[in-house]
Amino acid sequence: MKEQLSKASKQSARQRYDKLKAEVAKLEKQNFSRIIAFRSGASGEWYKIGGNSMLIYYYEVCQKILNVRPNIQADTDFSTTNFDAGVICVRGLDVLEKRLVRAEVLKAKRVGKSGVVVFELKIAVPEPVMKQLRDDTLEMQEQALSVVRPKAMLDPEVYNTLRHLQKRTYEEARKMTDYERAYVGLEAARTSREMTEVYFAMNVGMEADSAVGWRKIYALANKLTFLLNFMTDLKIAPVQPLARLWDDLTSLIRYIKKNYLMGK
Repeated sequence: MKEQLSKASKQSARQRYDKLKAEVAKLEKQNFSRIIAFRSGASGEWYKIGGNSMLIYYYEVCQKILNVRPNIQADTDFSTTNFDAGVICVRGLDVLEKRLVRAEVLKAKRVGKSGVVVFELKIAVPEPVMKQLRDDTLEMQEQALSVVRPKAMLDPEVYNTLRHLQKRTYEEARKMTDYERAYVGLEAARTSREMTEVYFAMNVGMEADSAVGWRKIYALANKLTFLLNFMTDLKIAPVQPLARLWDDLTSLIRYIKKNYLMGK
């Protein structure tokens, strides 16, 4: 009974955080002069800054005025809303507020419901500039990743699809309950990872017979469709991300069959 209550409590906390983050993401779309910090789902001491708030804080306050560079982290928590340019995490809000005061940009501070704190600023960033900052950040991150990411010489189209499948199955598995993850989530994520591993082996020549490699990826892709069927029938994951997975997966299966397996 105690275990059931604990599980229900965690599920409820997760849902509250998911809703909070979605609301903040919606506010960020029209935010050009504020820094919105929201309480992290991991701990009451930690806050996150994402979206336009992160860009304003990183570029306009820290880098341009204070000459400091806070760490931008990938947004990989369990929520259904993610900031693609990343987030900045701060422990408590004292350091954040002191930096805004030192930069002489803080106009007012408002504490909202559910752990959201809004810092109104004396500066505003035009929308075109904000878009450019976001594009620059994504490009910078992509360049950093390209240094360590294996080159996609074999078939870039397949590689990009495999990357998306791996990322999405991983994200969906993270969001599941422990039982759902053990039942199907880890197997789906593992299958997606194995597909990418076979591609890497082919890409660097470790899989000498490419026809064998493509057949392995094709078989794993079909296995992943079975696992997605389980998730759909048992309503383990939301429909929207599953639909995106289905689209990528069916396209991959058709592409491999047409280009690498027909007549072989």
